[in-house]
Amino acid sequence: METENQKKISDTSGGKKKPIGVKVNEAIWRQFRSLAIAQGRTAGDLLDELMAEYVAKSRSDHTDR
Repeated sequence: METENQKKISDTSGGKKKPIGVKVNEAIWRQFRSLAIAQGRTAGDLLDELMAEYVAKSRSDHTDR
């Protein structure tokens, strides 16, 4: 069962957006952005979703120990 905090993290549809400065592999970024566009999404929204899944999995892995 999800806690309230996990629900907040997994909801990528809204909330305050934070500009981040990261350097990523350009070829992978182009492919990622292209795939996001093909799905009718922005790369930022897809990245939000992937980060939320990673955080949830990491928390789950941590509590399973």
